[in-house]
Amino acid sequence: MVDNDNFDRKTQQFLMDLKEVIDRMDLQMLLIGARARMLAFDSQYREGRATKDWDLAVKMESWSRYEQLVEQLTGGEVARFKKTNVIHKFIHKSTRLEVDIIPFGEISNNNQEITWSDGNQMSIMGLTEAFSKARIEQIYDFEEIRVLDFPALVGLKLIAWNERLENKDLSDIVHVLQNYEDDRSIETFFDEINTEQLDYDTAPSALIGQDMQSIFKDETLNKICEILLKLIEQSEQHLPQFVSNYEEDWDNAFEKLVARFKALEYGLTKVI
Repeated sequence: MVDNDNFDRKTQQFLMDLKEVIDRMDLQMLLIGARARMLAFDSQYREGRATKDWDLAVKMESWSRYEQLVEQLTGGEVARFKKTNVIHKFIHKSTRLEVDIIPFGEISNNNQEITWSDGNQMSIMGLTEAFSKARIEQIYDFEEIRVLDFPALVGLKLIAWNERLENKDLSDIVHVLQNYEDDRSIETFFDEINTEQLDYDTAPSALIGQDMQSIFKDETLNKICEILLKLIEQSEQHLPQFVSNYEEDWDNAFEKLVARFKALEYGLTKVI
């Protein structure tokens, strides 16, 4: 169960109003984005980047069904949400909280992409697999919400970063890699630690990569690996901003961060 102290009254009202519509339409939703990180990871480890926005993926079979959802959220005199200039972003009227609602499932094409009515395309690769492996969190003693587990979160964040190149996606990944701890990593990668291919700090990142193998299909894993390799090759361009200028040994801290990404790639590709 999630610690309800992390949610104020506004958040409670927002979630109740949103879930009321989702449940009424008999839809299934998945909490993704930074809010998923806060529930799946920060509650166990260290608090990361704050956010007031919500990102949801909703399983859909058609665009007509998505339009019905939008109408239920924003239509009528008692509508609790309103549209914005961004086609998939909505504002909860009473709290002003924003939510992005992304459809996935049968609504996508063979390339795991969706095309919005304005012509813009968006990759939803990995969402169906992540949904099937998501965990149920209970909040407020009565509300349940499906949340990404953090290995899936890292994979989807890499795909999102590759598509839009936003720092917030990398920031969430870095936060997980720098703070994740798991005793399983020592036993799982004992040989690699013994031969100094990995160390005690980077082995947990390799474990995240290995856990991702049980979540995503080969096509998705190959794409994530491709993105990771590109990120590692371009690390001097994309990663220095995540190392504090106040680090006593900045070069060492930077190399350690790069090593975590290399360990993630190692775990992602190791034959189990």
